[in-house]
Amino acid sequence: MNAIILAENIYEKMRMLLFSVVAILVMSFIIIHYYFFQKVSSRSHRTDRFVFTNCFDMGYGTAACLLKEIIKLYLYYIRAVYVHNARAESTEKALKENLSKSQDLDRAVAAALEGLARCIGTFIGAYGGGIVGGGKVGWLGFVAGSQLGSWIGGRIGLMAYDVWNGVQYLLH
Repeated sequence: MNAIILAENIYEKMRMLLFSVVAILVMSFIIIHYYFFQKVSSRSHRTDRFVFTNCFDMGYGTAACLLKEIIKLYLYYIRAVYVHNARAESTEKALKENLSKSQDLDRAVAAALEGLARCIGTFIGAYGGGIVGGGKVGWLGFVAGSQLGSWIGGRIGLMAYDVWNGVQYLLH
């Protein structure tokens, strides 16, 4: 049964190939014939330019227009298939790259949030330590309190970030 279907497919392909070759030969003959008749007739008057109205003369001009449009459509089809395949391939490649980049993005966002938590802790610690130290000892207390508060605040901010990540991990 498969051999019969295969034979029919080969017969169809051979018939289409033969039809295509005959069509190309006939159209080539028409174009060559039209070209030579145009050259012979152009000696007497100027009709060597192809204009749009030649498409409707129901003769060689119509055949030439038809051939031109068929070739143009065929070339557009080939280009469209190529563009479609290239677009599909590049989209697939971009998706694979973006999937790997999204993991890098997750790490970058996590690092930025960690830095933000530490920065906020450092700022609050430095401000609070400076106010407490400056109120008790003066200018030297302000400097020492700012430094100590900054260090402690940064550690507390980092600890708060880690606790937040742990809670998020447990919830998901």
